[in-house]
Amino acid sequence: LEQPAFVAEEEAMVAELDVPSWDEIADTVAELQEDPRINLQPIALDSPLIRVKAPYGESKFDDEALAMLAPVAANIAELEIGFSDVTNDGLAALSGMTNLERLYLQKTAISDEGLKHVANLENLRYLNLYGTEVSDAALAKLAKLKNLEAVYLWKTKVTEKGVQQLKK
Repeated sequence: LEQPAFVAEEEAMVAELDVPSWDEIADTVAELQEDPRINLQPIALDSPLIRVKAPYGESKFDDEALAMLAPVAANIAELEIGFSDVTNDGLAALSGMTNLERLYLQKTAISDEGLKHVANLENLRYLNLYGTEVSDAALAKLAKLKNLEAVYLWKTKVTEKGVQQLKK
């Protein structure tokens, strides 16, 4: 059977990345999974790229949990930490996530200050800031992200003028 075209594209894209293989990070992933705040999984079968999803409930994802991801930071492609206790200072841990494409920060305490850490994520394509304290000043920090395709800003302090500036 032939592989669908999108599978071949994904494999070619992963082959170009300079990231440790799943075998190289499997023990670290298993160790991180022992923390109830952290849920890691490969984004696709046989992919070294990881999706991190913060759990709901009592075991809230926070700055400490985000910092614990440092050993696998380059492998993280999706980071779903909306509704968590992550703060602006905690976002400094994003610096090693060079392959991060999707970042969910909805309903967190993130403000303009925290987005200085997001502004260096060159591969970021999707950013959810719904229900945060970001304003037009934050969007100016995101303007240099050439791969950014979607930004969700509902219930923020962003104005229509700020959105138009980002679109430019």
